[in-house]
Amino acid sequence: MYKYGEVDIRALQEVLGHESIATTQIYTHVDDEQVRNAIESNPLANE
Repeated sequence: MYKYGEVDIRALQEVLGHESIATTQIYTHVDDEQVRNAIESNPLANE
């Protein structure tokens, strides 16, 4: 849901029933493709 559905991590925390966002972060990670996409979508990247 987080990776492919673009679900906010706070919403995912609620769905999974985690009390702490830190617990949710353990189960989510950012892959290299997500990092590249974020860099490429930065409007200042083409300056």
